[in-house]
Amino acid sequence: MLKAARRAGSASNVSIAVASAAALVLVPATLALPDLELIDVAWLLPTMAIALGTLALASFVGPIRASIVVAATWLALVPVSVLLARPHRSLMADQFFVFRPAAQVACLIVAVAAAIVVSARRHAFEVALPR
Repeated sequence: MLKAARRAGSASNVSIAVASAAALVLVPATLALPDLELIDVAWLLPTMAIALGTLALASFVGPIRASIVVAATWLALVPVSVLLARPHRSLMADQFFVFRPAAQVACLIVAVAAAIVVSARRHAFEVALPR
């Protein structure tokens, strides 16, 4: 049991290290973009919600089913955006509903909740390797 706890701890340390290294590279690179707009940054929360939601769901139903469900849900939201867009304008990225403040807050809540589920169910991702 102690070995399993050490493995789980080392796996989370590796995840933190990878996320930190990626952030050290990506944040300055993003800020160096010549035409950084708010819409570019607004993709971050929906992306985190999708990725973490897929991982959380995968801890219950497996990665393939989780990916299909999350992708289908995301794709089902596109027609909703078309319906919510103003009738006299074409659908532009800034009209997509996930870029609205309420949806950004919802994506943040989903991402945090999914991260908590992934952390609580991390044992579901352990794979027994043959010795």
